[in-house]
Parts: sequence; structure tokens; C-alpha cells
Amino acid sequence: MLDYETGILQYFVNEQSKTQKPRGLLSLAGAVVSLSDEAPNMLVVYSANGEMYKLRAGDARERQYWVTQLRSCAKYHTEGNSKGNDTKGESCSSATE
Repeated sequence: MLDYETGILQYFVNEQSKTQKPRGLLSLAGAVVSLSDEAPNMLVVYSANGEMYKLRAGDARERQYWVTQLRSCAKYHTEGNSKGNDTKGESCSSATE
């Protein structure tokens, strides 16, 4: 789940585990989001601290949605932008590790 306001991505093992504690939290400030050819519908988030997170979406369209949202959130928090944003506060919840 993406909290655009805080720039934190909570990630889960799968869709069913969303009712449990997240597997981890990732700050998107300074992160780089890239497409991956390693597996179908995979994307990779390289955090500012050097860690790499591989995420997989349900299909190509959902993957592109996540890449767009994560890049936007990372840019917003990297630049320390305090201006309003139309997607600010949006919560997303479909990508799994």
C-alpha cells in the first residue's frame, strides 16, 4: 500500500496477507523505480540506502500504473516539495513482493 502523504510503501507477500502486518516498509524519498525483465510484470525499487526491492503486479497495465505512482511519489518526496498534488494522499494496494 502506498501512502503518498508520507512517501512510505508498505509491502506484503501477497494480496491475502494485506490484513496482517506488512512484510516491510520502504521510504520512497530518493528511490529509483525501474521496469524489470526478470519476471512477468515485475518492477524494481532501488531505495536511497542502496537496498533493492522487487515487486510484481498482476498484469502489464497494473505494473505501469505502479511505476507511474511510485516514481511520482519518489520525486515528490525527494524534492521535498511542499506544494499540493492532485494524487497526494492516494492509497494504492495491489503490488506484492
